[in-house]
Order: sequence, then C-alpha cells, then structure tokens
Amino acid sequence: MVSGTVALRPPDPVTAARQAARVARGLAADGPRYPRENWRTLATTTTGLSCVVGVIALINHSWPLAVVALASIAVAAVVWRFIAADPLRLTSAQRRRIRADRTWRSRHDWKPPLTATPERQLLDDAQQAVRRIAASEWWAEPLCHRMVLDLAAELDEIDDHAYALASAGEASHSARAALAARVAALTEIAAEVGEHRLQAAPDCPDTVVLTNAVLDEFASQQLAAITKDIQQQ
Repeated sequence: MVSGTVALRPPDPVTAARQAARVARGLAADGPRYPRENWRTLATTTTGLSCVVGVIALINHSWPLAVVALASIAVAAVVWRFIAADPLRLTSAQRRRIRADRTWRSRHDWKPPLTATPERQLLDDAQQAVRRIAASEWWAEPLCHRMVLDLAAELDEIDDHAYALASAGEASHSARAALAARVAALTEIAAEVGEHRLQAAPDCPDTVVLTNAVLDEFASQQLAAITKDIQQQ
C-alpha cells in the first residue's frame, strides 16, 4: 500500500480548476475553508428561527406568523444556495475523491508463494519509487512546478502485469524484462524529481500554467523514452 498527504493521481479538470482558483486566492488547494463560509452563521440562524416561528404559528393557528416562517425559510434556502455555489468551495464528493487519491492498494490477492517472486519485488520497488516521488517537494505542490503523472494508474498497470507474470509461474524473459524496464523508468523519474528541490510558488500565474501544460506532455514522452532505452540495454 502507498499513502501520503498528496494525491497520487491528477484531479479531474473541474477539481483542478477549482484548486487553481483557490491557490490564486491564497487558500490551500484542498483545504476546508472558502470565502462564503462566513454566511453559514446567517443561514443556520435563519433556518432555526424559521422552525421556531413555524411551530409557534401552528400552535396559535396564526396565518401572519406562518407567512413569516415561510418567508424566513425562503430566505434561508437562498442563503444556503448562495453558499453552495461558492466557486472556491470543494464539494463533499470532491473532498472524498481527493482523500481517496492519496492512497493506493493492490487490486490483487498477493499471498505466498507469490509474495516471494521477482515480480512482487518489482512491484515493491515501484511502490518505493512512488513514495519517493509523492514525498518530494516538487510533487507536493499540486498546481505549479510539477509534472502531471498518474502515479496510481502507473502502479495499477505494474501491479496487473506483475501479478499476471507471477501467477503464470514460467514467465517469458521478454515479459519480465518489459516489467523491469517500466519499474526502472519510474525509479529514474523518482531520482530526477528528488534532485529538483523546487519551492512552492505563492500563486500560479497563467504563464506557469501554460508552461507546465507543455512540460506535462514532455514528461509523458520522457517516461516512454526512458522505458524504451532501458529495454534496449
């Protein structure tokens, strides 16, 4: 299992855009705070008063109080919708996804004797490389100064490949070499990331976003090139 304080896979475009906007406003990318949260006190108070007035109206059969209660409920509903529509607010679903993306677990039932195979060792090496990448200062900044690499998906594919070879027993040399090359490429990326030691920027200007969009494509090509070079050695 691999777990950490940062996501192992890139967020979806909507969440990524919201996180970028949060950082630009000086908020934590995945923090609980958002600008309109201060309105929650008004919304909660209005909702509570609406309930109290509504109960009094029912007890006293008072139409004027009933109208006041309905009006208060309408106001509370508008305020709650205003809060929920905050463009910098991460929804519950987004926050759950962010938390889930911080952990990776194998999808396969690795039990002895499979745990003692070379393929399982390669999977362990891949997990160690991912831990190094996720723990680096370069990777920890979710929006600037980092390449976008889906570490969880990379581990999933290595896990599937390793388990299939280990279960087969007599794995072909080329198949095992391909798996080893992929793990070596991930390890090489971990080494390169660890050497940068970049500081997180206080904001993320559009020029940085555009620059990193180009670097993301380059990073994907680089990973493929490293894998190919290792296979040819």
